[in-house]
Amino acid sequence: MMERIRSLRDYSARCRRDATFQGPALLLAAMIVFVGVFDVVSTDASLGAGNVEANPLVLAFQRRWGDLWLFPKLTIHLALAIVVLWLPSRRMIWNVRGGILLYAAIIAGNFHLSDWTR
Repeated sequence: MMERIRSLRDYSARCRRDATFQGPALLLAAMIVFVGVFDVVSTDASLGAGNVEANPLVLAFQRRWGDLWLFPKLTIHLALAIVVLWLPSRRMIWNVRGGILLYAAIIAGNFHLSDWTR
């Protein structure tokens, strides 16, 4: 187990030293936080229009935290952004781009359901 941790630590250090990954990783980390904020705004708009939360994790946050559910939600986005900055590999960048596109679709769907688009 310790060897695996050392290997991951060394790999992440090499990735952080590679200048080709630093710019994209920084941009994608900022975008993760940005889509997190827009997801919260679009979710609130959708819930305000009478819709229900479909994500069981976010629903659990809403039940446990009430109106402050956005803090654990945004904390997850911040943690993901930190991981991208800590391990800016080609695979990580590729996966994060896909995740951001997926989030864009979710945000668009939330705004559509909230009647903001009409």
